Amino acid sequence: MSRAAESGPPPGIGHRFGAVSFLAVAITVALVSFLLWQSWDEVREGLVKASPIVLLAGWLLATVSTLTAFLAFAELCNAVHRQPLPLTALGHLYFTAQLMKHLPGRVWGVAYQGVMTRGRIPMLEWVAINIGYLALSTYFALLFALVVVLAWVAPWLGAMALLLGIALLALAWRPWAGELVVKGVGLISRRGRDRLHGAVRSTASVPRSSKIRFVWLSLLGWALYAAAWSLYGAAYPELGAAAGIHLSASYTLAWVIGYLSLVTPSGIGVRELIFAGLSIGYPTDIVLYGMLIGRAGLLATDLALGTVFWPYQNDARK
Repeated sequence: MSRAAESGPPPGIGHRFGAVSFLAVAITVALVSFLLWQSWDEVREGLVKASPIVLLAGWLLATVSTLTAFLAFAELCNAVHRQPLPLTALGHLYFTAQLMKHLPGRVWGVAYQGVMTRGRIPMLEWVAINIGYLALSTYFALLFALVVVLAWVAPWLGAMALLLGIALLALAWRPWAGELVVKGVGLISRRGRDRLHGAVRSTASVPRSSKIRFVWLSLLGWALYAAAWSLYGAAYPELGAAAGIHLSASYTLAWVIGYLSLVTPSGIGVRELIFAGLSIGYPTDIVLYGMLIGRAGLLATDLALGTVFWPYQNDARK
């Protein structure tokens, strides 16, 4: 048997994965469309009554939250690379990659970053930075959802969860965590382990000051995100600000599951289906409102910020 046959993927695996992805999108979109068709009158009434000014204010807060997340990414990137790139260059690379996540697959954004900075930042370094950022942002997303759910029961429970979550991160964000990731990759691919070893170690070993700034920026970003959803809730007559924040926990969990599923582009369909399952206690029209606001709001933010930073592609090449 040839080496290519030993190490390559089974014949037709790409076609099979594409078929599974298409089927998943078709099923979930059909289910969401059916729910929308059933409750369209209620959703339309609610949208007509919704305050466009409050909705716009919520979207602007969500956009600032995304900018704060970008600043956290920039902090991590420059701490790993040690030769800071201009924020305009990083903004172009980050938000273009965010737009590319809406395409099938999860590699196009990282590939774009590597190609644009070829000769200055190795592709493997971009891979390590994005893996580290994905792990940290996923951790904060799960922590946010847990804090909101527990605070809904009792505010002190949410506060305790937040403090414990930060303490756990302080213990885990150390060089040994990088070694654990490298060993895990080694179980799958020895070549991948050898290539990623240095880059992953550098991500896990960033200076303490950079870690502190990353944590503060992440906390600020999620606080703004909660405020945005409170306005989304306040804008809808039957929901309210507090329930809007509570609903954001379900949407955040659905976002994480949809993104990590790798089945559909940007988790389309999967996110909405999971969100519907997690929001069973809410009326159908409110669940559909959350789906529409969540998906449309994030897409509009990606498009707006991608457009703002697109002219700085030359800064990324320098």
